[in-house]
Amino acid sequence: MLSISDLENKYAGENIPIFELVKNHLHGTVLDIFTLIMNADQGISKTQIQEEFKRYTSSIEQTTKFRYPVSMGVAKLEGAMMVEIRKEGTADLLYLTPFGETAKEILGDLFEVDQRILRGSKIATAIYQEGILKRNNISGTRE
Repeated sequence: MLSISDLENKYAGENIPIFELVKNHLHGTVLDIFTLIMNADQGISKTQIQEEFKRYTSSIEQTTKFRYPVSMGVAKLEGAMMVEIRKEGTADLLYLTPFGETAKEILGDLFEVDQRILRGSKIATAIYQEGILKRNNISGTRE
């Protein structure tokens, strides 16, 4: 009978690099969700993410409109082991895992090299542009 270490050795060369996951799967809504989680130092709930989607899209509809896309995006990030859910009081909060922290670094490098990764995202694009404006001391208003 095989042991866990036997299986680990057998499949050692079969890993998917985190870079490939970031480059090929973090886009659109999933990228928006990842961006919100990585910017939340104290964790963020799915409800808070839905509220952010409503705010960034200027939607007049209920936040429940975003329930399905947010749940699907979180599921994809959990499946890629980039985020984890921790129970804090009565809330389930999302945090980056060590893989998510690595993905965050990769994403930062990708943003600097090729902004096409932002296609299809609303929140990540807005936050990225805000960051560039702040870094370049551009306020958007004349003084």
